[in-house]
Amino acid sequence: MGGKIKKLPLFQIRLGKAFVNGSFLESLTQKISRNRREFLSEYGVEIPKVNIIDSIKLGEWEYEIRVSGVPVQSFCCKEGCSLAFDFGDVTNKMQGEPATDPVYGKEALWIPDTEIDTAKNCGYRVYPHDIIVITGLAEVIRKNMKSIVTSQYVEELLAEVEEENCALVRRLWSKFCDGTLQIVKGVLASLLEECVSIRDIVSILEVIADATYEDSIETITECARQLLGHAIIAQACNSGELNVIRISEKTASCIKTHFGDEKYNYDFMDSFVSGRNIVTRECKPVILVSDEIRKTVWRLLNSHIPEITVLSLSEVQVAMKKSSSLKVNTVAEISVESS
Repeated sequence: MGGKIKKLPLFQIRLGKAFVNGSFLESLTQKISRNRREFLSEYGVEIPKVNIIDSIKLGEWEYEIRVSGVPVQSFCCKEGCSLAFDFGDVTNKMQGEPATDPVYGKEALWIPDTEIDTAKNCGYRVYPHDIIVITGLAEVIRKNMKSIVTSQYVEELLAEVEEENCALVRRLWSKFCDGTLQIVKGVLASLLEECVSIRDIVSILEVIADATYEDSIETITECARQLLGHAIIAQACNSGELNVIRISEKTASCIKTHFGDEKYNYDFMDSFVSGRNIVTRECKPVILVSDEIRKTVWRLLNSHIPEITVLSLSEVQVAMKKSSSLKVNTVAEISVESS
């Protein structure tokens, strides 16, 4: 385009000068390549190449991750040290400089690299610098997968699907005409926003093709989620058991009635997130609600508990039909009434 437009990378890592050496960059590049393959396998989305540059504006041992040019995560590592985490398996405590994990906010220790073997023998999980960076990048990508689904991405995806399912793709173009890309893009982005895999793209496109002209993107997305219910719930299960937190009928009714009320939204989130010990970042709760308020509840809670999973009754029913051994346990019921 004549060089008039400088393309902004979706994902970029900026490194302080101490990181810019052959061995570190080679290790980081290999891990990013593996990371991209894993995202494609797990979520069915192709991650664009990650741009890596050095920056004199950063500290010597600092890195920064950007999304579309905007800094979203930065951290300063410690020379000659690695982060050691206690995930409950530590038998002998070690001394080290306290640190906070930049990704999940978990407490850790900086330990000298010469003591890595000792730390592992004590039960610590040890993250050297390249693992710290790649873990941060993976979480940033996971939170921004929907940004990958551009109109160009969708057009190329449909062209690929058309090679083996031409009737389906033609039906989509014939039904929605110029709106096809926008509708498909909206549904795929909504699914990825909640980390729902789009690997079964043909089934998702079938749901879209069966939608009516009056159906909103949110309605179509919920229909697609129900079809994918078994796969969605498999991610939230532990040894074939799904432990869920339910919301009382009165609270559900209040959510439907007062969702647009800013004060109620705040009271609900404050009570639900801060006032309930069972809802913590450590337990990664699964909330089970009726179909009609599933997305609403997710929107209310996602900003406070980004990793939260909110399931609908229909999704669980679909999963139970496909797996008769699935056991659903209600561990608590939350009641947050309007004041």
